[in-house]
Amino acid sequence: MLYIVKRTQLYMDEDSLRLLSSLSRHQQTTISELVRQAVTQVYGTTKTHVDPVEALQASFGVWAQRKDLAPTAAYVRSLRKGHRATRLKLP
Repeated sequence: MLYIVKRTQLYMDEDSLRLLSSLSRHQQTTISELVRQAVTQVYGTTKTHVDPVEALQASFGVWAQRKDLAPTAAYVRSLRKGHRATRLKLP
């Protein structure tokens, strides 16, 4: 299997390194490969690319049905620095 990999450095205690070294000899593979396999088993496979626009569009309306949130228009207006909305007589 061909990998495109990035070099990294890990700090391990002697017992962990001894275990990995022994396993790598027994399985005839590298410590790096054992670490990659362990990461995949524990944390899953590499995530696929997520289109940020699609993710944003999917989030629209998520809180629309929440009853515990007050209307936000007045709150947002209170956070804005100027009085443009008032000056322009916007709702």
